[in-house]
Amino acid sequence: MRPGTRDNFICLSVGLIVAALVTFDFFYADSHGLEMWWPTNFEFSLVANLILVEYFVVTETRKIGATTKQILALRV
Repeated sequence: MRPGTRDNFICLSVGLIVAALVTFDFFYADSHGLEMWWPTNFEFSLVANLILVEYFVVTETRKIGATTKQILALRV
């Protein structure tokens, strides 16, 4: 399997899992008369920024063909 195809499958899988969890939370809260849980702005920003940093580290690691340990050793 080509790396681009594999990456697309991974992104699709993660997106479907997130959509399923949000849908489950919606129906659970609705059936029990509760409010849906939503993250605060701080939690959302923290998770979004961590995902972006991880993405950039992975892409840079692949570009130069190094392992993650080697990349982290160069940054420190």
